Amino acid sequence: RLEVHLPEVDALIAVLVENGVTLVTTPSGGAKADFSRRARSVFAPHMLEAFNRVDVGRGVRSEIHNPLLTLRFKEEARKFEQRFVEAGGRLLMGANAMYLPIIPGVANHDVMVELADWFEPLDVIRMATGDAAITLGLGNETGRVAPGLHADLLVVEGKPDVDLRDIRRVKQV
Repeated sequence: RLEVHLPEVDALIAVLVENGVTLVTTPSGGAKADFSRRARSVFAPHMLEAFNRVDVGRGVRSEIHNPLLTLRFKEEARKFEQRFVEAGGRLLMGANAMYLPIIPGVANHDVMVELADWFEPLDVIRMATGDAAITLGLGNETGRVAPGLHADLLVVEGKPDVDLRDIRRVKQV
């Protein structure tokens, strides 16, 4: 159990921040994963094999059956992460998930939207881009839009800096 009101949690956060620990969160996301034939067509053969092996398409393995993803646990985890960031810690967005299939980029959008319930949209975008690049030692090469840096620019309809759900309205990459 994670109970963020306990003084031990404050002590843990202090130790993590003091030692420069970066936390990586993997909010659930994926509740509306696309299991269609078209969606599966983008999988590499080994991913398609893994998908078929765990039988996700029929709901045999999904986040619904994971006790760590109850609403209470998710809320406590988000509160912990929020307090960690407020104390000066670096939080990144996880690229993995506890379910298949993982269609590149789509699961990340779900994670970003979920985090926007707890953090400002621009902070979530920074966690997913610049902060991730810095943590990986790539901050001088990518993670920001600047001359000389590598970037994939995502053109969306809307204002994701105001409403992060607009990140799903991709028009061009």
